[in-house]
Amino acid sequence: MSGMRARLGLILMSTNPVVEPELNRVLPADVSLHVTRIRFTDSTPEQYEALLPEVPAAASLLGDVRPDAIAFGCTSGSMYGGRGYDRKIVDLIRSAVDVPATTTTTALLRQFQRIGASSVSVATPYLDWVNDFEERYLVDAGITVSAIAGLNLSGDDVHRVTPEQLYRFARDTYVPGSDCLFISCMGLRTLDIIAHLEHDLGVPVITSPMATLLHLLELARVRVEPSDGSLYRGLLAAGGR
Repeated sequence: MSGMRARLGLILMSTNPVVEPELNRVLPADVSLHVTRIRFTDSTPEQYEALLPEVPAAASLLGDVRPDAIAFGCTSGSMYGGRGYDRKIVDLIRSAVDVPATTTTTALLRQFQRIGASSVSVATPYLDWVNDFEERYLVDAGITVSAIAGLNLSGDDVHRVTPEQLYRFARDTYVPGSDCLFISCMGLRTLDIIAHLEHDLGVPVITSPMATLLHLLELARVRVEPSDGSLYRGLLAAGGR
């Protein structure tokens, strides 16, 4: 990928082996993805608290490749401090590198707005206490959470969830009447199940990686045309691998 059209910067958690291969499969032609990491190995309050101070240094490292936009790629990590916490992270990135910035949470809310979703069913890999603060965040943002269920996982166990396991869990979590299904976490392998879930449930499916990528592309002024009403399918059609 030459990065002729755009260079995208992404700050990931240190244990995540999933999202780079998945996003590189659907990057539009001549858009490149550049990644750095913050150490995060377990879902504890102490590790969540330690994330924020590391953001400026991580963003500064990405700044050396002159990205067109930067994202903080962690859903729960950008919701941890409650409503507006994602904006704090965006401000920290912007203070280090003067480019457009977002977080997975910021991107998620952008996608809810785009499709007009006011009620969601949420499938996560998280421990119960993480689901609790994620649900509070969404409710405070004006979203009705029809259901939220987690796999009660932490650390590397999150990345071991197979697409088949995730498909069945997410499908069973969806409550009919919800405007969409949201699969939360940048560390889950979601790419190969989105189209199946959208077909079988008949509603849009938003995932953390796809929402983050779509907002990065928007900030970098790379246009993605919907296909059959889906920006996900539009990405695949426009240059996905």
